[in-house]
Amino acid sequence: MKVIAQITQDLVMCEVSAAEIARLHGVAGRYGEGWDQKWMSVGLEHDMVSAFKAVDALRSFDKSQLGHLKDRIDGMTKAYDGILQAYEKLTLLDKLSEPEDLTKKS
Repeated sequence: MKVIAQITQDLVMCEVSAAEIARLHGVAGRYGEGWDQKWMSVGLEHDMVSAFKAVDALRSFDKSQLGHLKDRIDGMTKAYDGILQAYEKLTLLDKLSEPEDLTKKS
């Protein structure tokens, strides 16, 4: 985004690329899935509040919070891996304990 004119003390006119508008709406780019050409319409207003909230939330984290979050995610990943292994063993045991259907032809 580039400021191209100052309209009032608190208002400027900006040049914004289609890619920037797409990203604001959560789309990869002008040719990405979900792109809507109407976003380029003159006079259309783009709500930037959700983008500001996301940036503010990210800025509010500090290193210790990120470290704690990583530890929690690592713990959940380890627990998930354990559950997955137990599930795979259980389904293998179930499969092995089922009697073979001798009526099926190979």
